[in-house]
Amino acid sequence: KEMNITDENTSAKHPVTEKPIYFFADVPHLLKLLRNWFLDTGFILEDGTIINKHPVKSLIENSRSEINSCYKLTPLHISCERTQRQNVKLAAQLFSNTTATALKQYLPGLDKTAAAKTGDFFQLVNNWFDIMNS
Repeated sequence: KEMNITDENTSAKHPVTEKPIYFFADVPHLLKLLRNWFLDTGFILEDGTIINKHPVKSLIENSRSEINSCYKLTPLHISCERTQRQNVKLAAQLFSNTTATALKQYLPGLDKTAAAKTGDFFQLVNNWFDIMNS
């Protein structure tokens, strides 16, 4: 509050040099929080689309029986608990471009629209993380 940092004002002056000091969110922590919310409750997008773990679970189950591009995804990615929830690598792999592409290409599960929308959502999260974490 003292530095007047808001969504619109993301910097404060250095007390000695008066150069701006910029403040950013802890992006890896936000990615883990996003993953945890996705796994625990899912999301309802503005257009009413429901994004949840069911298409990803189907993708992982299908991946175990055939060779595909999501060889890094394991059941741990959607069942992680306790200290595993602090693992940024698991969250980044879940929301990866590879997972997004596989969801949109293979359309796993019974609800093909949900799989495609989940793939679009994952692509958005992946791109955001790449930009903010660079």
